Amino acid sequence: MTGTKFILAPKISDTTLNNWMRAEDVLSPKARRKTKKALKKKLKERMNDTASEKVRNEIKESIIILDEQDAHPRRPRSKYAGEMIQMDASSFHWIEGEVWHLHVAIDDADGKVVGAYFDRQETLKGYYEVLYQILINHGIPAMFYTDRRTVFEYKRKDKPSDAEDTFTQFSYACHNLGIEIKTTSVP
Repeated sequence: MTGTKFILAPKISDTTLNNWMRAEDVLSPKARRKTKKALKKKLKERMNDTASEKVRNEIKESIIILDEQDAHPRRPRSKYAGEMIQMDASSFHWIEGEVWHLHVAIDDADGKVVGAYFDRQETLKGYYEVLYQILINHGIPAMFYTDRRTVFEYKRKDKPSDAEDTFTQFSYACHNLGIEIKTTSVP
């Protein structure tokens, strides 16, 4: 291929590209709350300064889109079954006049219920029953993703922050099986 000329595009830094995008009021999907708030303020000022009704409506639409963006983006599902099991219990009037707690474990990869148990309270026994069902029917999972109940995690207040946390009975059983427990405050 003689006579063919290739034109190389100039290299643009990510900072320059980000500045250009912000100048056009385009934010990264990973933009922080502070950045979104600053853009919203800038759009409102521009809306107040313009006399055109058409431009005002366009700016209003942009502000609505900013408001609708999810403050807590969803975590992608696990790739493999057993990679992460989500565990929690919910209380409900399952029987008229009585509150029962349903302990449930759901595989994050496909959303299947891998264990469930009813009890009168959210207890260690309920979570042991669910763990037993998982072990018998599906094998040993890699990780449990749970809330911060003391069944799963206990941090002593009198210990220095660099010391290891105290194992609960459930976390000790999981530790012996090689199951990691990850806790979160997000429901």
